[in-house]
Amino acid sequence: MAEILDTPIRTVDDAKVYFQSMGCSHFHMTQQSSERMKEYQAMKISKEQENKWRMESIDMLVRLLEGNIKPEQIWFRHRLLIEIVQMIRTLDLYVKVLTVTQAVLPRIPKQDYTVVASSILDRVDPSLHKGFVYDANEKDHRLGISFLRIARFLLSESTEETEVWKLAYNSLKEAERMIL
Repeated sequence: MAEILDTPIRTVDDAKVYFQSMGCSHFHMTQQSSERMKEYQAMKISKEQENKWRMESIDMLVRLLEGNIKPEQIWFRHRLLIEIVQMIRTLDLYVKVLTVTQAVLPRIPKQDYTVVASSILDRVDPSLHKGFVYDANEKDHRLGISFLRIARFLLSESTEETEVWKLAYNSLKEAERMIL
């Protein structure tokens, strides 16, 4: 990470590397280095180009998750996939996340069940009715229901009852009330 932050952005390729290494997020880019962000902005990268780079990142994450990724890395890559998909918000991408989630489910370590469920439900105030599961539900009600079932399974099988688990469980109950 330090190498990325220390490398000036001088070309479009440099901008792409920085953009993708920061999760395709302007927020993360600014948070990590205001200097790199200024250099990035000076490149005047279009939203269309950024979305192409996001799609490349999504494809790479899907390949990683469907491949031989270490189980302890699944939750982080899955969360990143969800974050990037929420930036583009197309039906086919929500379907892709569902397919990948179903494929990796048996390989997720139990200690990561809560964090994966939290990613699906989002860790925001449940009363706001915002987050990935709501976005998926807006695209196709069946997707919302499928993601709720996965989150319910993960939380019911989780081995912990931490504050994060309680927040996720409350988010699940509210999402079920609104979606089912």
